[in-house]
Amino acid sequence: MTAQAPEPAPLNAGRPGHVSEIVGAFRGVLAVAWANDRWTRAFDLTPGGFIRSFFGPAMALPLYVLSAGLVARAAAGSADVPTGEVVSAALAHVINAAGFPLIIALIARPLKIMPGYGAFIIVTNWAGLFVTGLVALASLLTLLGEEGMQAFIGASVFILCLWVFFTWRAARAALTRDIAPVLLVVVLAVAVDAGADKLGDLAAGALGFLITR
Repeated sequence: MTAQAPEPAPLNAGRPGHVSEIVGAFRGVLAVAWANDRWTRAFDLTPGGFIRSFFGPAMALPLYVLSAGLVARAAAGSADVPTGEVVSAALAHVINAAGFPLIIALIARPLKIMPGYGAFIIVTNWAGLFVTGLVALASLLTLLGEEGMQAFIGASVFILCLWVFFTWRAARAALTRDIAPVLLVVVLAVAVDAGADKLGDLAAGALGFLITR
């Protein structure tokens, strides 16, 4: 009689509100990326888990500002960090973090993907934290001068491709298997990110104008 292989240990969500929840979310993000159907066991998919998932973008904010400041400093060729670029980056991050879930919520019911909306936002919120961490690490390359800046640009393009791929995986896992809605969600993710950058620039400019009046 052939012995059956033991079942792999299930992924486990961490304790709500603890570091273990972040660790569990990281495992879940990897599971989604590898199309592991047990990814749901790594996240708290309750309403409380949905709300706490926004701690992901909140914790990513200083990392995003750090990377934006380093890149702006290197681009300006100055020892000082341009304040306007930092403010613009912070505003863009906040706009993106709030805008993407809102836009997906607006299209979720017409596209009949509302049942998976909460899980999708939970997954992408936590994934955004880890992706921003990668960008922050890559931004340290800018400290190496012009060659480092070029290396950062290449790394950032690679990270963007990873984010697009992950968004596709997350939409397929949580929302629907239909190609058209998934493709729309991916396009919206890229568009909202680009739009948030533009709005961040405008908002930072308007804020600077009001302060200097």
